[in-house]
Amino acid sequence: MKNEHDIMGTLLLNWAKTTFGPVALDPPERAARVVEEAVEVAQCLGVSKDILHRIVDRTYARPVGDLFNELGAVLLCTYSLCALIESNPMELLFREANRVTLRNPEHWKAKHDAKVADGTADVSTLADTKQARGDNKL
Repeated sequence: MKNEHDIMGTLLLNWAKTTFGPVALDPPERAARVVEEAVEVAQCLGVSKDILHRIVDRTYARPVGDLFNELGAVLLCTYSLCALIESNPMELLFREANRVTLRNPEHWKAKHDAKVADGTADVSTLADTKQARGDNKL
C-alpha cells in the first residue's frame, strides 16, 4: 500500500512528465534537477561557487556510491538543514508543489527550453551527443 510520500512523488512525477515530456522520466535529468535545486539552496545560504566546484571535483574523484544510500543522504541533509533553519520539510514540499503545479505549464516549458539552450537540461541527450563525438566530459 502506498503512503502519502509515495503518492506525492507519483503525482509530482506525473506533473513533470505532462509538463516536460519524456525527458522528465530520465534518471540523469532528474538528478541534474536535484543538483540544480541544491546549488540554489547553497547560493541562498552564501556558499561560494569555488566551494561548490571543489565539492564536485572531490566527489567525482571518488568511486561512485550506491544510488539508494546517496538518495538517503540527500534526504538526511535536507531534513537536517530544515531542522537547523526551523522549517518543516513537509510544509515546504507541499507549498512548493502547490506553487509549481498551479503555474501555467508554458512558463515551465520556457524555463526548460532556456536550460536546454544553455546545455544544462536534457542531459542524457547531451551526454549521448558528446559520447558520439568521443568527448565523455559533461
